[in-house]
Amino acid sequence: MPLSAKDFLLEKLDSLSLHKLARFWSQPSVIDYAQGSIAGSVCGASWFLALSYLKMDMIPEARALTLNGGFFHQCLKTPIDEIVGMCGPTWDESIEYHLLPLFSRGFNSVDSTEKMEAYLESGLPKEHQHMM
Repeated sequence: MPLSAKDFLLEKLDSLSLHKLARFWSQPSVIDYAQGSIAGSVCGASWFLALSYLKMDMIPEARALTLNGGFFHQCLKTPIDEIVGMCGPTWDESIEYHLLPLFSRGFNSVDSTEKMEAYLESGLPKEHQHMM
């Protein structure tokens, strides 16, 4: 991930949203990360980091990275341009989360550490966790 992503994710800990993720990752300088196989790599890296933060009891950071991973997981199925279109021209359209089920799973997992840990572990095979 680009260094600008770290600053973006960790400064928006309490206010990170789908709209903010779409706006950030659709910028010309970083949009390539949200497309193709790179999106899958960023998704896995985000989840791995989220699980690491969760184990260090750094819950806000784990939430931000879980949401970021969920966003990238959704980008594997729904092109980022479509997600951006759902946000509307002024980035304030209400989005029906059932249209983005992969992101919704991540979003719904962050209300408790137990749910978040289960979600992250389901997305990261044990071999991958051990290897990292």
